[in-house]
Amino acid sequence: MDLTAPAGQAAPQAGSPDVPPGHRFAHEIAWLTRLGLLDRRGDRTFAPMQPVERGQLAQALFRYAGADDGAPAPVGMVATDVSATHPLAREIAWAVRHRLVLVHADGSFRPSRPARRQELVLALHRAIGCPAPTGAPPFRDVQQWHPSVAAIAWAAEAGVVRGMPDGTFRPSRPVTRQALAVLLQRFDELA
Repeated sequence: MDLTAPAGQAAPQAGSPDVPPGHRFAHEIAWLTRLGLLDRRGDRTFAPMQPVERGQLAQALFRYAGADDGAPAPVGMVATDVSATHPLAREIAWAVRHRLVLVHADGSFRPSRPARRQELVLALHRAIGCPAPTGAPPFRDVQQWHPSVAAIAWAAEAGVVRGMPDGTFRPSRPVTRQALAVLLQRFDELA
């Protein structure tokens, strides 16, 4: 699976009224919406600080990869809480099949639950083949025992993540829509 170059096949979207040109991440958000990787809300806003749901993360990765891989739409259950009739069943099934966004131990996917920052970094790390980092992550809240330590260290070394001003990464916090735009755009620059 190649997740290193966007397909850009989704219909481009115009600017959002809640992301003015002077917004800190206006460039990255414009890139994400231009490629159609994340749908805007019904009121046509981007909602940069709104959390990305796990189903939306699967959808964004699916679109970024241009993942019409010819696989048939799911027939049965993708996860215990995602049937074949779920609006994002194909995207979720693809993300699970490629081990980018995983099913929980109880068999559920929880598509409406906010995706965590570590889940996005893990997905990008897996998509690029799980390269080994050369050192530990530079964030004081990511210790060597953390389950995502290798992915977070790789992402920091690659410049995909830079952390918070206080020296933390906050791996368990929800990933916001603007953070998805920033991290995917930085990931795209690795190619």
